[in-house]
Amino acid sequence: MKTAMEWKKALEGYRLYCTADGKSPNTTRWYLGKLRIFGRYLEANGYPTELREITTAHIRPFLVYLRSDVKADQQNPNKQGRDDPLSGLTIQGYVRTLKAFYSWLLREEYIEDNPMRHIRIPRAPKVIIETFTDEQIERLLAAVDVRKPLGFRDHYILLILLDTGMRLSELAGLCTQDVDLETGEFKVTGKGQKQRVIPMGGTVQKVLWKYLNRYRREPAIASVDHLFLD
Repeated sequence: MKTAMEWKKALEGYRLYCTADGKSPNTTRWYLGKLRIFGRYLEANGYPTELREITTAHIRPFLVYLRSDVKADQQNPNKQGRDDPLSGLTIQGYVRTLKAFYSWLLREEYIEDNPMRHIRIPRAPKVIIETFTDEQIERLLAAVDVRKPLGFRDHYILLILLDTGMRLSELAGLCTQDVDLETGEFKVTGKGQKQRVIPMGGTVQKVLWKYLNRYRREPAIASVDHLFLD
C-alpha cells in the first residue's frame, strides 16, 4: 500500500520536477503560487489535504470560488486588490496548472486516479487590446531627452518595443551578439529558454548603429555583453 502524501509535501517534489524539467524560475513560482492558493482553500473549508482523498467534488467548488468570490490581484501580495472579478484567462490558468500538477502526480504514481480528467479547460473570452494612437506614440517618444546618453538609450528601448513587440524580459536579456545589423534581426530568448528571430525595422537599425557606436558605455566588467547595461 502506498504511503499517503499531503498536498504541501507534494508541492516540494513538484518544484524540484519543474526545475529539473528546465522550467524558468518565474514559471515555477507561477505554478506553485496557484497550487498553494488551492491548498489554502482546501484547509479553510475543511476539505482533505491528503492527495488520494482530494476529488473532483473538492476541485469544482474551488473554481466556483475563483469566479464568484476572488477579486483581481487579491491573491497577489505585490499588487493592490481591485473590485474586478478574475478574468477568464486567469481562471483558465488555474485549471491548466491543476491539470499539469495532477498529470505529474499520476505519472509519479502518487495517485491512482486523476480528479482533473473530468474538468475541462474553460474558454477565455477574446479581448481586443487597444493599441497606441499615433499621437500617443509621438508624446511617448517626445518625453525622452535624446541629447543625453541615458535618454538616447531609453528612446531606443521604446523604439524596439514598439517596432518588435518583444517582451520586457526578452529586451533586458539582449546581448550585443544577439543583434545582426546586416540582416536586421534580433535573436531573443523567451519563455522556457526558447529562442526566436525577430526582424527590426529600418529606423531601429539606424538608431541601433548610432547607440552602439556613440552612446553605449563600456561595461564596468569586460565580460558583460548586455545590450543595455543599466
